[in-house]
Amino acid sequence: MQAFADDFDDSGPLQFRLDHIELDDSKNPPLAYATVSWGNTSPSEIEYLEATLDLYSKNGKKISLAPATIKKDLVLAGDSELSLIADLQFKLVKDITDASQLDGAYIHDQLSYSPGRQTIPQANIETKLLSASYRDNKLHVGAAVFNIGDATATNFKWDYVIVGWGDKPHHDFKYTNDSGKKHPVLNESLTLEPGRFVKVSFAIPLEGPAVPLPEIKDISFRLETDYGHSTPHRINRQEIFVNNQRLDSDIVDDYDTMYVPLRDLAEALGATVTWEERTQSALVKKGNTSILTSVGNPYYSLNGDQDSVLNHEPRLYQNTTFIVPLRFFSGLLDSEVIYHRMWAKEPIELIIVIPRSN
Repeated sequence: MQAFADDFDDSGPLQFRLDHIELDDSKNPPLAYATVSWGNTSPSEIEYLEATLDLYSKNGKKISLAPATIKKDLVLAGDSELSLIADLQFKLVKDITDASQLDGAYIHDQLSYSPGRQTIPQANIETKLLSASYRDNKLHVGAAVFNIGDATATNFKWDYVIVGWGDKPHHDFKYTNDSGKKHPVLNESLTLEPGRFVKVSFAIPLEGPAVPLPEIKDISFRLETDYGHSTPHRINRQEIFVNNQRLDSDIVDDYDTMYVPLRDLAEALGATVTWEERTQSALVKKGNTSILTSVGNPYYSLNGDQDSVLNHEPRLYQNTTFIVPLRFFSGLLDSEVIYHRMWAKEPIELIIVIPRSN
């Protein structure tokens, strides 16, 4: 019997999330087998950690008879993804007889640890596949290379590219820079500050007969580079970069939706905005794309299609600024949104909007 829980304990530098829990009611007392994701979300290392974890019901009642323990000599800093996994076993109180009683269960921790050294600011380079095509017996890929760290990346050198898809190993391609060939973009002259990106392309020679290229959503892409770290940057609690421009205007967080001024977003992505005061509506144009949207209206028009619906309607901020959901309108304007949360205790959010085409 199984139950699932998704609780995030935000009480300290060590964070624990209960991902899955399964009840074994054939034992006396009953047992719970739990999978916990955890990590050090602070900017400092943790030394000599001993964590004792108890299990609580959604009503706040302790239901474990004895705590489970995690011991580790060193826990590295900055693990915002909670990449460490622990499989734990709890003996439960006898009145837990059904898996549904574990719904909403959560972990409560008690920690004993010594703070270690603070992490040195570093660049953190990631890549995002933007386009792919197959022609002339080559796989042509375009990608964005962006920095989600807290220091400038310098002195780039690319090592290899791996592109693959699905469950077909013979469709995985590794393109290695065996000759040390200099890339026109990823080279020693490139510097990439946090929040900024560059676009790169590769034409990967393929061997054997031509094969149809699947949709982009089925392709995996990985670019391995070497780079240096310099010039630490202080990143504010929340920063948005749109097409390599810092968005300094009003930003509104509404639960799980982030709103930004439509004009600032659209113009940074190369679009034009025409405002109609009488109807409180805006017409956005970029190339062959036109978007008509209005204040308080969950419906919008995309290239004349009137049936589209917004999950969150646009609004006026302080009765002066027309704001729209960032991720949704970025997608309408053919752009990718990269969201990176650097810490969990006092979160720093870095959001990068990258147009797929030039």
